[in-house]
Amino acid sequence: MQRSKRKKKKKLCPITRRKFAMYFMALFIISVLSVVSSDLSAKTSSLQEHYLSPKSEAVSLNPLKGFLRMQGDAAPTIDFPYSLEFVLLPLSDVVKGRGVYDWYALENALNSAKSKGRNVVLRFFMDLPNDDLNFRPYSGIPAYLVEEGGIIRLGSPEKKEWDSTIALVNSVDRNKPLTDEQNAALNRMMSFKNLPAAIEYDTGGRKGVRPNYFNPQVQECILDFVQALGAYDARPEIAAIEAGLLGPWGEWNISIAGDIVPHKGYTMHPDYTGPKIESSFFQELMQKFYLNFPSKHILLRNAHSFDGSNTYMLETQFGFHNDLFGIAPRDSEGSRFMQSIQETAKKQWQSHPMGGELGPIFESHGFGDGWNSCFFSLSDGSEALDYYIDSPDYGEGRLDFSRDIKDEHTSWLLVRESAWYQGAEYANALKASAKLGYDFALTNAAFHDSIREGEALELSVGFVNRGNAPFYYDWPVSIAVFYEDGTEAFSYNPYWDIREVGSESANRWRTFRTNVENPALTAGKYSLRLRISNPMNNGLPIEFANQESLQDGSGWVVLGEFEVRAA
Repeated sequence: MQRSKRKKKKKLCPITRRKFAMYFMALFIISVLSVVSSDLSAKTSSLQEHYLSPKSEAVSLNPLKGFLRMQGDAAPTIDFPYSLEFVLLPLSDVVKGRGVYDWYALENALNSAKSKGRNVVLRFFMDLPNDDLNFRPYSGIPAYLVEEGGIIRLGSPEKKEWDSTIALVNSVDRNKPLTDEQNAALNRMMSFKNLPAAIEYDTGGRKGVRPNYFNPQVQECILDFVQALGAYDARPEIAAIEAGLLGPWGEWNISIAGDIVPHKGYTMHPDYTGPKIESSFFQELMQKFYLNFPSKHILLRNAHSFDGSNTYMLETQFGFHNDLFGIAPRDSEGSRFMQSIQETAKKQWQSHPMGGELGPIFESHGFGDGWNSCFFSLSDGSEALDYYIDSPDYGEGRLDFSRDIKDEHTSWLLVRESAWYQGAEYANALKASAKLGYDFALTNAAFHDSIREGEALELSVGFVNRGNAPFYYDWPVSIAVFYEDGTEAFSYNPYWDIREVGSESANRWRTFRTNVENPALTAGKYSLRLRISNPMNNGLPIEFANQESLQDGSGWVVLGEFEVRAA
């Protein structure tokens, strides 16, 4: 009898078996995750929502924002609420010799502001036009530089040659042919490094003494100072440092006094035949700030480098300050200051602050009734945002306050006259100051209204930033549990980064979550509170734009109450 043939089973190759195994493992993982997700979702959904009513108006006084006053100005006639002081110091107050520093003047300025609960915006200068030269013979230039390196006096042959050379150099246009006179001036400019360290000037009614930035000793002094100043990087009293040091007032207004700073751009004309500047002192200075201040924000006056270079460092590592806020007229593209910034740096405000000074034409005119149309809604709900001035002292000007701060995302403005505003001027200035920078409010808090002893304490809190700019430092957030009698049971840092709460529609809302596995609370009633502390002792905490009934006056916001039941 013939045996029937048994069909041989086809074996799966190793690759196919592996695919099947991976497929079934994936199904298993998905099913487990679905159960976990469902459990977590159910647990989260059981949290009770507590809605926290924000106020309609912005907070008038908060740290690192608003109007600031100049430290050292005459005592104000009113108590305008400032959280910041502007400190402008001559470099000669600190630099007493080559590598010799006396920090007393800086420490005194920081302590003075701190005693009033204010942080500081800091700038150093070397050239203060119309400075009292009887009091400070070389303005802000350290004396040793002039004593060792000399000075070019007004009326001297060296000064006349300097002025004529600078005039020709500044007339160079890269898009036009270079004249023989301009070419010769560029060649002479290369020898400026051999000239004295300081130059007297008298230009357009401004008199003073300024440094020769080509002089190697001057360059060394500035670069070494910035490195030494880096010791203050972690000091919480300092809100920001303006790069300063160059030009009158440290504002980089180089052309005002026939000033000049060495950079590659001067010798990049295609027709130029002489030696070229290979190393840009300006770039070296920016690199010193970048390397020595990893934690502190540095602000530049000009929104571009002098030599037009398009470097990653300049694009991504600095903020800006517009010290003629509102002066340059707007056009269809918006703020002229923002238009001057290199395209790749236009988003710098998202990570670095924008500051400045209100243009004197508006500051001196005051914040009278005419300002209402500048930044407040009219009775019919429309907005008339531009404000026209024809001042006998300053001429004609137009300010679009609301639009400018939205375009430039300004966090603070120096308004020196604000210390003397009264009545309508005071009220309007207060509202304008509140519009600057961030404006945080808490929208809701979710937690269990009742837990048992030993159970975890879960919490989520909703933030919104209604302002025109983010908050730029990672200040510590504290969550606290208080007993029913108002004493604190415990507090902790949930490590929420408030810099994540932006000021654009896409990121101005943010919910943070945290939980404490075993809060060790006994049966009773408690309240949950939140605070963002100023790292500076005696500094203002951040005040949220929530109803006063939720705030205790020391920075804590009451999120709600819960009870702990006996186990």
